[in-house]
Amino acid sequence: MKKLLLASLILSLSANFACAEEMKYQPSDREVDFIKIMIVDDIKTFTDGGDSSFEDEYKSDSRFDSLKTVPAEEILKTYSENEVRGDKYYKNKNLVVSGTIKSIDSGIGDEPYIIFTTKNKYSFSAVQAHFVKDEHDKLIELNKGQKIEISCVGGGEVAGSPMLKQCRFFDKNKIINDIIDSYFSQIDKLKAGEIDSASPAMRQLAFMTAVLFKATNNFTACKDKIEIKCVEKVAGKISKKDKDKYVSELKPLAEYLHLDKK
Repeated sequence: MKKLLLASLILSLSANFACAEEMKYQPSDREVDFIKIMIVDDIKTFTDGGDSSFEDEYKSDSRFDSLKTVPAEEILKTYSENEVRGDKYYKNKNLVVSGTIKSIDSGIGDEPYIIFTTKNKYSFSAVQAHFVKDEHDKLIELNKGQKIEISCVGGGEVAGSPMLKQCRFFDKNKIINDIIDSYFSQIDKLKAGEIDSASPAMRQLAFMTAVLFKATNNFTACKDKIEIKCVEKVAGKISKKDKDKYVSELKPLAEYLHLDKK
């Protein structure tokens, strides 16, 4: 999400909300489309290391921990400097490891494993990745020089080489899409009145979307399809006076969405 687009609206939220006993959250289809576009953009910005609007919430969400990768070269460097420290950081820990394949070899019993490249091409030490049996056939499709990300358990060090065990191929996009889908499902919870079942980020986004749609006449300038570029262009033309006006008008919705709660 382009953070500046909504940041000023977040600052406009007031703790003194009006009564909203009869309020219901009933977004239009275009509002729902807008929310989905923005949450996809924001989450992907966060996972790519960019500046997202709701990064504090994402940082406290353990699902994002599985997306943090450790370069194989970093594991090798840590072990080469101090094996005890290497074990503390990596041994028996669940890791997502990234690196470039130096070779695909066969070990005892023709068990396939991968050796990652190192900065020092003359080094005898390198990170080795050993896979669970049901992943073995997938190694047939790999090639030297290919960059990969795999999910493994740290296996300590053997003869100077860090070991990774129980490795599986890592589908980062699937995990991200599953997280995104879980946020999408919160829209239905808001519509059903299950307000506290939705995260603070989704409640804020629902309110800010309502403000933007009022201020832009349902984003009519974006015609049939709402896209990020059009949203930025149209939203950038909203004056502070108009923004404050619609924030004030929609305070009952803000209360209904429990924006005074974290």
